[in-house]
Amino acid sequence: FLGAVKNMPVEMAILTNAHQGSISVKLEQTDLADFFDEIICSHDYGLAKEQSDFWQRLHKARPFDKEKTAFFDDNEAVLAAAKEFGIKHLYSIAQPDSQKPDREQGDFPLVRDFRDLL
Repeated sequence: FLGAVKNMPVEMAILTNAHQGSISVKLEQTDLADFFDEIICSHDYGLAKEQSDFWQRLHKARPFDKEKTAFFDDNEAVLAAAKEFGIKHLYSIAQPDSQKPDREQGDFPLVRDFRDLL
């Protein structure tokens, strides 16, 4: 999925609440960084993704089209804050932990396999 999207004319970013130090450790253990144009840490904006004001600050610093933006997260509170801000395409991750069963449907469409989105 990431390889296919990387070849499309879209920008992709990881948006995380993790601190820069832990992000670096994760990226050293995976090849994820190669697929993304940017890695954005919410701490750089002084707020967590769950907070409505975070989205205002992010948008001011890095403008994006709310109507064309797709955002995926495994946290319903984060998705609710993104919805309140006006992001149109919001998806919940069905199985963020491969060692646990799928989560139940909440307020947002569940993505079980990203390849289905292609």
